[in-house]
Amino acid sequence: MFRWDLLLIFTSIILLGYTYWWCSFLFPYLRRQSQKQEFLPSEMSPGVSVIIPFRNEAHRIKPLLDSIQPLSLTGPIELLFCDDHSEDHSAELIRTFQATCQFQSRLLPVAPGKKGKKAALQLGIESAKYPIIFTTDADCQLHPLCIETMLKQMQLQQANLVLGDVSYRWVPAAGNKSSRSNPLQVYQCVENAVLSAIGWVESQNHNAAVANGANLMFAKSDFLSLGGYQGNEHIGSGDDVFTLEKFLLSPQHKVIHAAHPNAVVYTPYESDFTAFFHQRMRWMKKTFLQKTQKTALKQVLVGLFMVSLWVISGFSVYRGTYETLALVWLGKLLVDSAGVRMLCRKENPNPLTVVWVSALQVFWLPCLAIAALLLPYRWKARPYRV
Repeated sequence: MFRWDLLLIFTSIILLGYTYWWCSFLFPYLRRQSQKQEFLPSEMSPGVSVIIPFRNEAHRIKPLLDSIQPLSLTGPIELLFCDDHSEDHSAELIRTFQATCQFQSRLLPVAPGKKGKKAALQLGIESAKYPIIFTTDADCQLHPLCIETMLKQMQLQQANLVLGDVSYRWVPAAGNKSSRSNPLQVYQCVENAVLSAIGWVESQNHNAAVANGANLMFAKSDFLSLGGYQGNEHIGSGDDVFTLEKFLLSPQHKVIHAAHPNAVVYTPYESDFTAFFHQRMRWMKKTFLQKTQKTALKQVLVGLFMVSLWVISGFSVYRGTYETLALVWLGKLLVDSAGVRMLCRKENPNPLTVVWVSALQVFWLPCLAIAALLLPYRWKARPYRV
């Protein structure tokens, strides 16, 4: 006969494991944030080429352009705007910006036979005249000292690739409702905070597990010597992750995380669920296609925890052991709420919405994984399967 007390013990063990997973990155990351870090200007720069790929970004590129003017760097900067066959007036906005911009800049159209973000980035990198490449996205805003700080970290640690943080900003919600109570934005707030913490902690173990092309710096010669995007040109996304993977797989190249609050770019939360869903499918697909990932075991364990929630809930309802059902759900919600409260103090999401999002995550992640395996997605008005 099935012993419900054994299920209770099993439930307690997996909750302890889930709590340990949270603690493994939460407390080291919080200690890092509490440390005051002095800003030091970089040594004289040999020059930085800023690559900005774009496609149909006229509705949201202005904040990026406004943030470029106050950039500071002890050395030359060039801006390379790479147009991936835009069908709106993005190029006209950029030409207007170029007329008053203090930095040298070029507008480069992607060749008719090529398309996609990687093609735009490849064009910019090959056209760059400076040895250091910095990539960002057209919907971002740059901290005035972001590039300077990233370059200083690269010089101090003699790194070949530097990962920077991406900080998200709340988007006004409809109907005068608080953005911090919007489930879609709260989910992104929590997700970004967790990924940022995991990325920094893993980088301390020489395992930079998280990359974002919106804030990435590397040496042009190293990128080209490693083959650039060769081998994954057919994949719609992953320019950041696959680049990181190539650097990690090379013992001659060093990857670091720029652990400084100035090394950040800002971008708004996605407010449209359809766009958010396709974006997350794109992220999930490129995770499936990675050749190596040292954090895979931890991700598998978190996935098994989600599966265990389903299994325990089913057994509990079938056997009528509702104490176990209450324990596993309340345990997850309490652990998540406590972790988010410590990790997202500045963002201050609505606590009740955090609980709601934590419960939905158990259903959302398996559905997303299945969708990423089976369904195509759209990105920049183009259909993709991989």
